[in-house]
Amino acid sequence: MSVNGKAAQRKALIVGISDYVNLDKLDFCKNDGREVYDVLTSRGYEIPDENKLVGEVNGEMVEKAIHDFFRDIRNNPDDTLLFYYSGHGVPDIDGDMYIASSDIDPERPYRRGFPLEKLAKMMQISTSNRVVVILDCCYSGSLKISKGNGQSAAKIGTTIIENTSRKL
Repeated sequence: MSVNGKAAQRKALIVGISDYVNLDKLDFCKNDGREVYDVLTSRGYEIPDENKLVGEVNGEMVEKAIHDFFRDIRNNPDDTLLFYYSGHGVPDIDGDMYIASSDIDPERPYRRGFPLEKLAKMMQISTSNRVVVILDCCYSGSLKISKGNGQSAAKIGTTIIENTSRKL
């Protein structure tokens, strides 16, 4: 497919955070990020260096990368945008969930963490109609997608799997 004569592209943002100041280190997250990067690039995904954040990644870098990725004016409706995150997920005192940057304060995750609610908003306002988000972290099931009926991503995924299983 194409928009204005331009072929649809496949783009990805990979975040695999393993090094933390105030949380346990997660070596496998850095490795997972690298492996996902290798698989996606071998499948033709465009992943510039600034979209491959692995190891130690501070909150400012995470926020900038997510904003730049979903709000890129070069994105088209037919492009596929894939966001992959592997690392800690941290709730705040009110039950809101955050992607944990390396420098997050688990007592105040709103300072340097990236809220899942904001991630859902970034997905909604993206120009692309094809957005894939893979969250490999605790509390990832609390991501709300409100383009439909506001159900959690985990519940939507479960419903899809159950419906597909019945058809098979």
